[in-house]
Amino acid sequence: LGTWRTRDGRRVSDLTDDDLPGDAMFEQMLLAPDGKAAAIYGNRVVVLDEDGATLGLDAVHEARNYLLGGLAEDGAVVLSFEGAGPVTGDDGTPRTEFTYAIYRFGIDDGGRQAGPALELRTLGPRFDSMRIREGWILLSSPASTVAIPLR
Repeated sequence: LGTWRTRDGRRVSDLTDDDLPGDAMFEQMLLAPDGKAAAIYGNRVVVLDEDGATLGLDAVHEARNYLLGGLAEDGAVVLSFEGAGPVTGDDGTPRTEFTYAIYRFGIDDGGRQAGPALELRTLGPRFDSMRIREGWILLSSPASTVAIPLR
């Protein structure tokens, strides 16, 4: 493993297992226009500068399972899977309800959490993609898309 500068892709150092959280395999890398980045791991968000040095880590105390992320104007938006359970639909059909938490983190301030997490409960397939567009968080599954305002 190594560190690469986000501004030009050049390798700048080798990493050890002590340098990274968990199993050291990030799920997604969000690159900001200024060269900073947010690396999303299963249980951690790490903010990096343009040279690949760590600027900060998220400080979420709850258990989390980060799945997807996107960049908004003021930082990173990250979706955490919180759990699933059986429910009965209005028509009596058994369904699965998925619970998520949406976290927002500042990139310029080293990953500081920007307010409380938003809890989201949905029925149907799990979300498999996230986009941030024109002030909206778009979460999609094979069956549907949910739009949530960023404000």
